[in-house]
Amino acid sequence: MRGAGVGAAAYFQLTGIIFATWASRVPAIKGGLDLSDGQFAIALLGLEAGAVFGLQLGGLIVPRVGSRRALTSSLVVFTCALVGPAFAPGLLLLAASLFAFAALNSVVDVAMNTQGLALQRHLGRPVLSRLHAMHSLGGVLGAGAGAVAARLGATPPQHFFACAVAAVVAGLPPGLCSYPRGSTRVRTGRRMNQRVD
Repeated sequence: MRGAGVGAAAYFQLTGIIFATWASRVPAIKGGLDLSDGQFAIALLGLEAGAVFGLQLGGLIVPRVGSRRALTSSLVVFTCALVGPAFAPGLLLLAASLFAFAALNSVVDVAMNTQGLALQRHLGRPVLSRLHAMHSLGGVLGAGAGAVAARLGATPPQHFFACAVAAVVAGLPPGLCSYPRGSTRVRTGRRMNQRVD
């Protein structure tokens, strides 16, 4: 199970890096589009609406296709969606791209936590707190990389594209999500079993 634990931690950290990459360049994106505080708040409304929508979508997808497949596929699409806000030419497309970005992040979150819960049940000891700590560490790394990118004069499109390519390559190895196939379901509360295969 060591490989599964390392893989789960890597996914949690990777998502933290990706989201912090976007957050670290908010001033550049807002300034580049010459948005007022009120206008940018509308864009953030798209972000939050996407997060809520994605949680519901993840609750539908993961039980049907399994958290392993949902995680690997949604992570790639989520990573690619990072470049959307960087290339948005105006407020409406920025809000739409943030909606998609946050929705995909939530799908990844549902699948990722299902994998983490399965790992925790298999090991018989708490691991979710450590996995979420890795997500926070990813946030620190992503924010730090964003500060360096801004200092070096990299534009958001350049920065986000480089991050997306690196994250896709890092998340592609099949062994990274290596929970044993023999344990294919995990109970979440009293409702339904979530597939982790």
